[in-house]
Amino acid sequence: MNRTLAARPARPSVDAAAHHSVEHSVEHSVDQPGGRFLDPRADRVAGEAAAATAIRLTGRGRLVVLVALTVVVFALISVGRVWAQADASIGAPAGPASSSAVTDTWVVQPGETLWTVAGAIAPDVDPRETIASIVALNALSDTAVVAGQTLLVPA
Repeated sequence: MNRTLAARPARPSVDAAAHHSVEHSVEHSVDQPGGRFLDPRADRVAGEAAAATAIRLTGRGRLVVLVALTVVVFALISVGRVWAQADASIGAPAGPASSSAVTDTWVVQPGETLWTVAGAIAPDVDPRETIASIVALNALSDTAVVAGQTLLVPA
């Protein structure tokens, strides 16, 4: 039995001129202060490594990042406003008469709402502003009132 070994494929030959030019450039690329050799291929390798680690986003990915950043900004603004309101309320006196404005009293009649009370005591002012003042003056949890209830109202 004759066995012949298959010859291995030949390794690609290195172009001698190209190999020599790389060696030549390496030999003559000396960093003078440190005395080190500078490899011109190092910049290319570093550039390829940086390109491999770069983040590339699709249109949908950019939209997701934009929405996430917007949510974070609005959350920070909301937290800032809550803190500002908390800081402002620390120095305010507690209780229903916490406003320094002059107030009158109003006894709620059957069928009256805060809207009708606001329209009666301040007809030239937006009723929503007056209702907000009444709610704040009386420390009401909502806008419901009952007949016979005495309210502090802005004068």
